[in-house]
Amino acid sequence: GIVPPGSPTIIGPTNDWFTGVTTHYTLFDFGRRRAKLRAAQARQGVAQEDVDRVRQDIALSVHQAYFGLVASLETEGVARRALARAEDHLRVAKERKAAGAVPQADVVRAQVEVAEAQLALERAEGLVRVAKGNLNTAMGLPVERPVEVDRSPREIVPPATINLDEALKRAVSARPELRGAQQRIEAARQGVSLARSAYGPKVKGEASWGWRDTSYFPHDKDWLVGVSIDLPIFTGFARKHQMSGARSALSREEADAERLTQ
Repeated sequence: GIVPPGSPTIIGPTNDWFTGVTTHYTLFDFGRRRAKLRAAQARQGVAQEDVDRVRQDIALSVHQAYFGLVASLETEGVARRALARAEDHLRVAKERKAAGAVPQADVVRAQVEVAEAQLALERAEGLVRVAKGNLNTAMGLPVERPVEVDRSPREIVPPATINLDEALKRAVSARPELRGAQQRIEAARQGVSLARSAYGPKVKGEASWGWRDTSYFPHDKDWLVGVSIDLPIFTGFARKHQMSGARSALSREEADAERLTQ
């Protein structure tokens, strides 16, 4: 008669069977979930900035390859004109030699100039083929695909008209690497918040309903509604080390952002 109602009357080992539904919901976790969400959003922002950086790198590579091809075509044109002048000089030298006005050495010298001009033209043509392949590669096209470019003059902004301070500010605000660095800093800050949340309690709401008994098919109804609080007292200084690591990561990201800005 001393056992309270609802309490088990068996003392010692016994079977315990339960069937039913159990649910847990975190009511308060000292900012842990919010920090993890914001850190994930910041990492998503970093990924998007990486996409923009790759796109800008591709555009820069295409521009560099284009102007490299234009320069190679101009060099080829110069080499062709130099060969034409050398051949004209050789013709004149031969005519003057036939008239007895110059010695044979002048003819030989003109022939050497023609040979050098032909070699320079071959070299320039090779550079053009390489530049075309580089442009196709930069655009993601087959390297052997024929390509023709528009070589009309482009309008160039005189450097003297550029406000250097404003240009630097635009570069800082528009460069994807810097925007990504700011996102990484935000992720690191949330990492600090996440580490700080380990010092606080975690409050959970719990509820269960079902049947519990000592037999395989339980018959006694069993239910539970309540709130639980979880607060680690000692974790072997793990929380302290996690906080130090998170702060170091934040300092590293801030230093990287400052280096990129410089």
